[in-house]
Amino acid sequence: QRPRVGLTVCWVVWWGTAVAMVYIDKWESFMEAAQQLFISDPENTRYLVKYRHVDAKLVLKVTDDKVCLKFRSDQSNDVKKMTELNNLFMRLSCSAHVTAERASEIVAQLADEAQLASLPPPPKQTAPAPAADHSGSPAPAGGGSNKKKKKR
Repeated sequence: QRPRVGLTVCWVVWWGTAVAMVYIDKWESFMEAAQQLFISDPENTRYLVKYRHVDAKLVLKVTDDKVCLKFRSDQSNDVKKMTELNNLFMRLSCSAHVTAERASEIVAQLADEAQLASLPPPPKQTAPAPAADHSGSPAPAGGGSNKKKKKR
């Protein structure tokens, strides 16, 4: 029996071109492969997020029309990982130069932001209540005139 590598490969013929679709089982491997695919061709790389409520499955697809990487999961905590990939691609697409060094800097920034977000917020400091203003101006009239009138 052969050991499981973590990849499932199938070929799809699309517009006369054979495209390898690869399902990657481990998130770290998918994130690294998607990052390398984006760095190699940032102009043509795109990704798709698909959620099937019937199956409760999340499918992420990153492709450049030559290679198609897919990750599927039925775990609800993988949604946070999806937002990590979304943030990475958005920041890389806004960068002037897309390099492996820039991508690793962005991944480190995202990890720092995730760590800061997981910390509890600091306690709020309560401000003293403002002093009552008794300058002689009359208080606004509080009427109940906004009630709906009954039909006859």
